[in-house]
Amino acid sequence: MTEPLILDDEAIEAVARAYHERYRLTADATVATWDELDEGGRAANRASARAVPAYLDALGWRPVPDGGVTPPPPIPRDALERLARREHDRWAEHTRGRGYVWGPVRDDDADPPTHPHLVGWDALDEPTRDKDRDRIRSLPRVLAAAGYSTVPADPAD
Repeated sequence: MTEPLILDDEAIEAVARAYHERYRLTADATVATWDELDEGGRAANRASARAVPAYLDALGWRPVPDGGVTPPPPIPRDALERLARREHDRWAEHTRGRGYVWGPVRDDDADPPTHPHLVGWDALDEPTRDKDRDRIRSLPRVLAAAGYSTVPADPAD
């Protein structure tokens, strides 16, 4: 059995920034830049970055620090769905850990703060599931932005 991949703090920060920049490309133009982002937002992106090694392992991939120039292998459909569920569960656990509870609307100022997506995967609507799928689909591009390519892991590792 191989040792799980652990990204160092510098790599976590680079991947977190890349995740946030990717989100900014697909979100409202008013979304803060990384430098403007509050610590809660940065922590959420770092938590996503820390999950990357487990997702790569599940795909049978490993990161290579080559500037992100190697084309990534395709993500198999069944793996995409499985990892999107894991990503939603990871996000929900992180969000609950920040004190959020389920509520019909997102309200960061409520006491406690509420979020409508703090439900199981089966209760999510398709657009919300697609956000988790997109997070997984973006792994190769996010890693490339952080200076890494994804390649098949050597089974002998």
